[in-house]
Amino acid sequence: MTRDAKQYTEHDSLNNPLASGLLHRLCKHADVKVRLHLAENRHTPVELLMALSGDSDSAVRLAVAENASAHQCLIERAVSDESVDVRYGLAENPHMPSHLLKILALDENPYVAMRAMQTLARVVRECLALRCFKNHN
Repeated sequence: MTRDAKQYTEHDSLNNPLASGLLHRLCKHADVKVRLHLAENRHTPVELLMALSGDSDSAVRLAVAENASAHQCLIERAVSDESVDVRYGLAENPHMPSHLLKILALDENPYVAMRAMQTLARVVRECLALRCFKNHN
């Protein structure tokens, strides 16, 4: 079934009404792998990402928040997710907006907070290194 989900999330298929209806059904599919694929795919329509952001599986919710097409509100929602796994996954993502990493650095879970602080430190180091490199060239 994952192959079917991939087939119908190709960019050219999204304007097809049949594909759209199938995507809505796949969004509620019993197999978490199907829902995970939809959550990871950058061509998945925003309304489906919104629905998947409330999925019962934490891996699906994390995939939505890390999707390049996810709106800021979906990422912000995930920062306060009930699952430590979702918050930890976001805390280790160096592409997260720094203001959200700062929120995660104050998380009640010490592992999430520590990981967010480490990620922030890494981002700062990389920015400083890039600035230093640009100044020398």
